[in-house]
Amino acid sequence: MTTPARTLLDLARAVDTQPLSRAIRQAEVLGLVKHHALVALADSGRRGASALRDALTLAPTPTRSTLEDTVVDWLQQRPGTPAFRTNARVAGCEVDVFFPEHRLVVELDSEKYHDTPQALVEDALKRAHLEAAGYTVVRVPVPDPSR
Repeated sequence: MTTPARTLLDLARAVDTQPLSRAIRQAEVLGLVKHHALVALADSGRRGASALRDALTLAPTPTRSTLEDTVVDWLQQRPGTPAFRTNARVAGCEVDVFFPEHRLVVELDSEKYHDTPQALVEDALKRAHLEAAGYTVVRVPVPDPSR
């Protein structure tokens, strides 16, 4: 039996950087690993350490979906993108992408999870709450690729 951090180091020897980065993000979201422990392993000189270090440079912020991964990757490739966080708590709400310097919240609304009557009500209430607290909210509708 190994720790989740050690499992990620072992995985680094077997998979490409993108899936490893996704696994790191998921492990962080689930609270299975601490970032500083992964950095220490990446600096350990063990087999897989350099691959782990490469993946850590792609995973600065935890995400919860492939859609969020895609957006984070896209933002990181754009020079001059302001600092942002994913799945951040803002005014008591969890938001998808938050740009603190600009008080900007970006919500990624996939049809699968946001195009139901209940989700539409909850999303509208969340937007109203955030805007009342002084944040700008941009909702980005994302079509379901299976339709």
